[in-house]
Amino acid sequence: MKFVHVADMHLDCAFNFLSNKLDLGDIRRLDQRNAFNKMINYVKENDIKYLFISGDLYEQKSIRESTIEYINNLFKQIPATKIFVTPGNHDPMIKESFYKIYDWAENVKIFGSNVEKVEEDEFIIYGYGFDDYIMNNPKIDEIILDNTSKINILITHSSLDGNKEQNVYNPITTKELKQIGFDYVALGHIHKLNLESSDQVIVYPGSMCSMGFDELEKHGMIVGEITKDADGKVDRKLEFIPLDTKEFVRLDCSVDEMNTLEDLAQNINQMDYDRNKYYEIILVGGRHFEINKYKLYKLIENDSIVKIKDSTKIGIDIEELEKEMSLRGLFVKRIKKKMENGEIEEELFEKALEYGLDSLLS
Repeated sequence: MKFVHVADMHLDCAFNFLSNKLDLGDIRRLDQRNAFNKMINYVKENDIKYLFISGDLYEQKSIRESTIEYINNLFKQIPATKIFVTPGNHDPMIKESFYKIYDWAENVKIFGSNVEKVEEDEFIIYGYGFDDYIMNNPKIDEIILDNTSKINILITHSSLDGNKEQNVYNPITTKELKQIGFDYVALGHIHKLNLESSDQVIVYPGSMCSMGFDELEKHGMIVGEITKDADGKVDRKLEFIPLDTKEFVRLDCSVDEMNTLEDLAQNINQMDYDRNKYYEIILVGGRHFEINKYKLYKLIENDSIVKIKDSTKIGIDIEELEKEMSLRGLFVKRIKKKMENGEIEEELFEKALEYGLDSLLS
């Protein structure tokens, strides 16, 4: 059987914290649609019979009906493909969910919060999804494979082997999945691709499009083919295919040798950029001038730079400053005395110096 496995499209995501540029959210929402369209065209052109969507197809809190109609019209373009969708924590099947109230194409199967089993000639699919924004009690222990001669697949949205914070998102473990004996586990929720080999059983395809600078590297879909012979031997061929045309990159820029905001802007403008990438410039080092990011953005000429993060510290020798007969010197002496007297905790000393000197920096 051949299939495409995608997850975490987050269509109609607001992208509120992605950039300092107001229009980038609109651009990224268009990028998401383009990537989704490319995936549908691949399914159509390569005669893929099965499409797995493992949660967070869209953002429940910001989704528009026009976007749902756009998605459904694309699904109608591949009527010979059976589409299996499991709701995630961003698109749960709540009362007002479009999964419940919209008339989806005939080739779309949407799993509910209870485990459902769909049997085909070659394989059996088990699936379940979220009916709220959290899921504390996973249903994985309800599944027992009753026909291991067929290919057995699980589709769900889950925090696999997650930490305490992730335990509200359908937590399941690798050990549980191996004990059950699935031949392929199509997961969603983690936005990073985890495909380490072409014969892997448990797979996160990652988010279809990068959601920001915490999701570097390429994003796209898994294309797979699984066969099982009469002796029960399984052969898996899995391939990752990028769909997102833009890549997010972080670059450091040291301000150690700069004396003005104009120096900094000129340095940033002269850096080497790829027009197919979005950049976050992280300012590091010791600064000797005030960094006004509002003014800095006006001086930057490259549209590929969409975010600036100031991680600099004041580039002043504190011991030398303490010797000064100045307002700043007086401030350093006072703040050090407060720490010695226990009025300021030691771990907060540097922060207090930072904020205070920053306000006094001219």
